[in-house]
Amino acid sequence: MELAAERLTRLRRLIGTRQEYADVLNDRGLFLVDWCLFSTYRDCVELGVGFVARAALRGPRETVGGRAG
Repeated sequence: MELAAERLTRLRRLIGTRQEYADVLNDRGLFLVDWCLFSTYRDCVELGVGFVARAALRGPRETVGGRAG
């Protein structure tokens, strides 16, 4: 399970990188980050934590009151 936790940490870091640098990276840079995200997501699926990876990719959900849930 240690490898799965490492891959989930990597996925979350890549999501943050994608969000932080979306306006700075050119198309090639975005493609590379997206490819790393996809590859890491597939690793998570293979390691049995795909449901956690999908939730991380969806991000925080909005509630009726406007607060993240």
